[in-house]
Amino acid sequence: MNLLSEFLQPHLLGDPPGIQKLSHREFAEPPFESMRLHAADVQRAFEAVGYPPGGPLDQRFADVMDRAIRHLLDDKLRESLAQRLILTLPQYVNAGRHLDGWIIRHSVDLTAEPPEGVVGPFLLAMFMHGYREWDEKREQEQMAMFREMGLDPEEIRKMGFDGLERWMQDMASKPDKSAAMEKFLAKHPELNAMTQAQCQASEDAA
Repeated sequence: MNLLSEFLQPHLLGDPPGIQKLSHREFAEPPFESMRLHAADVQRAFEAVGYPPGGPLDQRFADVMDRAIRHLLDDKLRESLAQRLILTLPQYVNAGRHLDGWIIRHSVDLTAEPPEGVVGPFLLAMFMHGYREWDEKREQEQMAMFREMGLDPEEIRKMGFDGLERWMQDMASKPDKSAAMEKFLAKHPELNAMTQAQCQASEDAA
């Protein structure tokens, strides 16, 4: 493992996308299921640090994700995760999966003591599992709201984000539609908070 680490380290550390691709595959496996974050965790983080903007996955989106991860994964939780993570190492080494074993060992170090400005592939993978759950729930709620207001899901896909944003602004200008939207959002506080934050972000950007 030491010789392998000496060979791999400069190559993998010099290729963050390569690390992320390999790590995404590995950390999706069963040994890491109990360490993943979930939608409720992500919601709690967004309530504290703000919601990600709608639209493209740009630097603003990355900044919110970084703040959310750091908010949830404090020193105590990172130490616990690092201890649990190192326990998965023997099975990968025994199976001859030395590259995956190196990723685990490297991730243990990044998890326990992350360098300034570095989240690390393991923590990112654990957080993104919860984010995908959270995002899927918000999308389901949005689709339900749009159907309730007479918009077909296929039309939504054709609109794109900008078209959908204009449609929502148009609905907000119509008293009956606005009232229906507010009633729906009142029943779905997480969607309501996300929608308000994204509308405010769009106004600020404009």
